[in-house]
Amino acid sequence: MLKAGNLLYRAHVGEYAGQHFGKIVKITESEVDLRELVQDATGDWVEHPATLQLQESTQ
Repeated sequence: MLKAGNLLYRAHVGEYAGQHFGKIVKITESEVDLRELVQDATGDWVEHPATLQLQESTQ
């Protein structure tokens, strides 16, 4: 489960997350790895790796 702001999400490999069409490729206890689609300087769409670092809840 991922929490963004006040929203809570269930996340699975293969699903999409984030603002840049990020596809979840790996989930561990400490991070979520994504492949995002972003436009480069020439306007072409390219895959870009991204990692979301997870934090433990303090509640």
